[in-house]
Amino acid sequence: YFKNFILSAGMVMLSFILLGAAFIGIGRNVTISERRAGIRSNAVELSRLVAAYSREGGIDDWDLRISLSSIAKSTGNHCFICAPDGVVVSCSDMDFSCGHIGRVIPESIISAAGTEDGYSGLTTLDGFYDAQRYVAGQSVVEDGSVIGYVFVGSDASAIALVWKQLMDVFIVTSVSLLLVTLILSYLTSMRQAKPINEMADAALKFAHGDFSVRVEEGRSDEIGALAAAFNNMAESLERSEKRRSEFIANVA
Repeated sequence: YFKNFILSAGMVMLSFILLGAAFIGIGRNVTISERRAGIRSNAVELSRLVAAYSREGGIDDWDLRISLSSIAKSTGNHCFICAPDGVVVSCSDMDFSCGHIGRVIPESIISAAGTEDGYSGLTTLDGFYDAQRYVAGQSVVEDGSVIGYVFVGSDASAIALVWKQLMDVFIVTSVSLLLVTLILSYLTSMRQAKPINEMADAALKFAHGDFSVRVEEGRSDEIGALAAAFNNMAESLERSEKRRSEFIANVA
C-alpha cells in the first residue's frame, strides 16, 4: 500500500505538472493577448475622445491633456497625441517641461497608425521610450480628415506582472490541492493496510499456538470479505485445536 500511495502521489504530481505546462503555454498567450487587445481598445476610445475635443479646441488643448492624465492614471498606461506630421503635441505627463512634447514619431509607425487596424507592437518608438513598451496607435478622424494620432503605451513589465499574479494564484491553488490529495491518499492507504497488518500479526500468533485472535470486520469491500474469511478460518482452526487437545487428553 505504500507503493500504491507513492504511485498515486506520482500520478497526481504528473497531472499537476501537465496542467501547469498547459496553463503556462496557453494561459500566458491568452492573458497577454487580452491585455494587448485592451490597450488597442483604449487607443480607439481615446481617438474618439480627441475627435470630440477637437470640435471645441485643438488637439493640444490643456483640458484634453488633463483628461489624458486621468485616463493614464486609471488604466496604468501612457498616452500621447501627435499632429498629422508625427510631432507630439500632448502627453499624459502633466510636467510642463515634459520631454515627450516636440518629439517626432517615426513615419513608418505614423503610417501604420493611419490604417484601419491601427498600429500595435513592442517598440521604443525610436528612442521615445527608454525601454520597450507595447504601443497601440490610432488615427484621429474628424469630418473625414485625419487631424492627428493617439498612442497608448504600456510597460512590458506591467503585462508580465498580470501574468505573474495569475501564476501565483495557480501555484498556491495547485500546491494546496496537491497537499490535500496526498493527505487523503495517505489516509486511504493506511486504512486499506490496517486489516492486512492485523491479519499478518494474527498469523504470527497462530504460529505460536494462539488461535483466539480475530481481526476487525465491518467493511463491505474486498478487504472486509478477506477479514471475514480469515476469522472463519481462525474459528475452524481453533475448533480443530480444541478437538485435538480433547483427543490427546482422552487418550492419556
